[in-house]
Amino acid sequence: MRALPLMLTVFLAGCSVLPPAPPAPAVYDFGPPAGALKAGIKLQGVDSPEWLESTAMLYRMGEPNRLLSFRDSRWSAEPAALLAERVQQRLSPQEPLRALSLSLEVFEQRFSSQSQSEVCVRVRARLGDRQQSFEVRQAGGADAASGAKALARASDALIEQLLDWAAQ
Repeated sequence: MRALPLMLTVFLAGCSVLPPAPPAPAVYDFGPPAGALKAGIKLQGVDSPEWLESTAMLYRMGEPNRLLSFRDSRWSAEPAALLAERVQQRLSPQEPLRALSLSLEVFEQRFSSQSQSEVCVRVRARLGDRQQSFEVRQAGGADAASGAKALARASDALIEQLLDWAAQ
């Protein structure tokens, strides 16, 4: 029985030398919506390629053909879901409704150096027999947090262009 307290002491002492658990990743979304409501359009859906069907925050650095993801940062939902929610926040369901479908093609941060980046959001929109591509690029900063803010601003700018086109 005397060995039990000694073994317990050794076990507890061993636990204190383990490295601390890594911090939880930072989670980003687009923040509060901006802009006036647009009427007469119903969002049918937003699809995306397989590599965007994740909450990973993607970026490119150095090799233009290689996608990387930030280790300690992620989106609160897949980019297509974030974009769909943002578009929905801007729509006012009034008759007659025309169905709008979107395909998210690019949603990433591209680094030209370790301290400078640009974000890019590109979608292909379909409204009835009309089809149009939209792309917005903006300065993105040096980290995931600044990239998240820039991607939210770029998405808002893209949605504004998209809804103006749809209203024509």
